[in-house]
Amino acid sequence: MSIVSSKVGKRIGHPATQILTDITMEIPDGQFLSLTGRSGSGKSTLLYLLSGLDSVSSGSVLVDNSDLSKMKRKEIAHFRNEKIGFVFQFNYLIAELSVLENVLLPAKKYGQEKNRLELAKSILEKVGLNEKLNRLPRELSGGEEQRVAIARALIMDPRC
Repeated sequence: MSIVSSKVGKRIGHPATQILTDITMEIPDGQFLSLTGRSGSGKSTLLYLLSGLDSVSSGSVLVDNSDLSKMKRKEIAHFRNEKIGFVFQFNYLIAELSVLENVLLPAKKYGQEKNRLELAKSILEKVGLNEKLNRLPRELSGGEEQRVAIARALIMDPRC
């Protein structure tokens, strides 16, 4: 999956504050990329724009030649759920759901929960949580919670 940004900018607030300006980059399919920088420099904002979690104020983001700004909300959500595995700085686990249920949440949204059950168990085993499938997030350490979030990001077998 290739991602191309062209002169991407982001403004927030009233009066508007420019937080990203003219970001142009190409991430070819198969490339590994690391964003580094000080806190508040726009790393997370750029990832949100490249994934369609947030919309650009100027410029464009093309993913496999599809312009995210031209997609409807539902199309972007479906695209993200199938194509991008996102691990957030905060894990956003649902407190009332078990580890396994949290991992299967993206699959459940599209009626694929049963089809992905064995994959979920396999991923959880790979991250060392196969014995904690039925635990709630509050019963886990911070590192275990982060591994659940990683497993959830991988459940739809995303390309990115």
